[in-house]
Amino acid sequence: MTQTIVKKTVEIGDILVAQWGYDANNVNYFKVLKRTQHFVEVAEVHAEYVPGDTGIYDGRYVQPSNEYKPWSLWSDKRVDAGQPLVLRRKVKSHGDGGEYVLLCEYAHMNIWNGRPQVDYNHH
Repeated sequence: MTQTIVKKTVEIGDILVAQWGYDANNVNYFKVLKRTQHFVEVAEVHAEYVPGDTGIYDGRYVQPSNEYKPWSLWSDKRVDAGQPLVLRRKVKSHGDGGEYVLLCEYAHMNIWNGRPQVDYNHH
């Protein structure tokens, strides 16, 4: 039996997730507002806590909310509450034909799988 491989590309309305950190797992969510061939415009959305035991000390589950953050670690700008702070980022290809987005030199964003992610910080 032949298995069909579906190429997953980043589209307007998608939620992207960035997981990064040296001795922590920081989670940030972004909503795709605009897409061109090589770039996306995204806005960071708040992460809301989801009850549940992660099994990790100081770990908690988070998922994206429907509210934009008026500021972001990834920009020196601020906007009024409720307004999106737009970041323009480069779209790259995975080896399997899927796509991801560069957030900065040490973090990238993948298409969110719809499940809460584990966020933890041991400081």
